[in-house]
Amino acid sequence: MVNQYHMTISMSRRANAWDNAPMESFFKTLKVEQTSRCRHETRAQARLDVVD
Repeated sequence: MVNQYHMTISMSRRANAWDNAPMESFFKTLKVEQTSRCRHETRAQARLDVVD
């Protein structure tokens, strides 16, 4: 399927879990410190809150 869409697989060496660690850490922090503090009425409001 990857070849069908002319995509490149983004993988490091076998059993190397460091690829995703920075992004997972960022999104966890964003979720805990920003988005869980308040309830947004619309998706647009949530998007603006995250951008700010």
